[in-house]
Amino acid sequence: MADDFERIILEELDFEREAQMMEEIRENFAADENETVTIPRVFRDVCSERVLTMEYAEGTKVTDLEELEAKGYDPENVARRVANAYFTMGLDHGVYHGDPHPGNLAVDDDGRIVFYDFGMSGRFTPAMQASVINLYLAAVNRDVGSIIDELVALGALDPDADRAAVGHVLELVIDDLEGGGDVNWQQIIDVVVGMLREFPFRIPPDVMLVIRVGSIGEGVLRQLDPEFNILAAAQAFLRDHGFLQRAARIKLAEAQSDIETSLWALLRLPTKLDRELDAREQERTVIPQEIAQSQRRQTRSIGYAILAGGTFVASGLALSVSQISATVGIVVALGFTILFIHSSRQQRR
Repeated sequence: MADDFERIILEELDFEREAQMMEEIRENFAADENETVTIPRVFRDVCSERVLTMEYAEGTKVTDLEELEAKGYDPENVARRVANAYFTMGLDHGVYHGDPHPGNLAVDDDGRIVFYDFGMSGRFTPAMQASVINLYLAAVNRDVGSIIDELVALGALDPDADRAAVGHVLELVIDDLEGGGDVNWQQIIDVVVGMLREFPFRIPPDVMLVIRVGSIGEGVLRQLDPEFNILAAAQAFLRDHGFLQRAARIKLAEAQSDIETSLWALLRLPTKLDRELDAREQERTVIPQEIAQSQRRQTRSIGYAILAGGTFVASGLALSVSQISATVGIVVALGFTILFIHSSRQQRR
């Protein structure tokens, strides 16, 4: 832990690195046609590892509500724009501004959000960015199980942790993020401290900084709008930027792939069933031929019935994903049904 803090502190004191992050984040927002965010320009010819020279960017402190209202800015609207700026950085650009206290956020005379101090900023790996997106998707859907899975994937939670206990903590967190008046961070901390005796959490430094962004950022947004619901804001952002649709398409594609695999497996089952029945019939040499044939027909009839029923169910599930797959499945199911009827008649005769 001491080594992690040392690395973070040394990175914050490296002004050459901070200049690079400022330029990268400024360039990311340059494509924003609405110009809702501004990052001070860096003068690289007079910067070094020990010196950072940047544009003087004036603005009203983001939590100075009286000054903001005097200039005609709605604090609730400012809160939404600050939240969207952080969502854009983390979910779209794959970077984060890790120190969102009120002194590092302002509103300039053009109504743009000004960000200062990028010493505690960084980049997400593609895998971590995907996990952060999945965490938001799971949180807005109140899918506690998926949140736990992503925390394990991030290395922030022991895979053997008590999922029920962790789920209780996460439900409290979600209630708080939604603005639930009956929940506060002191309750959450009390529960977590009780759990830490078993050490289920093992927060990596980068994940710790992301949590810091969320907790401090939420406090700033609640000063602007006491009723601010960060999960509702996240849901709106995810919807407006296509993340919800993208997640739905991925799940549908996965479901279609699973259904198609199941259908092909069902198509191969009769051949496997025949081979298994032939092998068992050869083993039963002591059973009279007529009895063996009767048992084989009975088993085959049951097998066709199971295949027909299973394929009909799979076709129904496939209908919402692909009509072609569903049609193929229904045809296959009808074929199994015909085979079942034929086999049953033979057995009765």
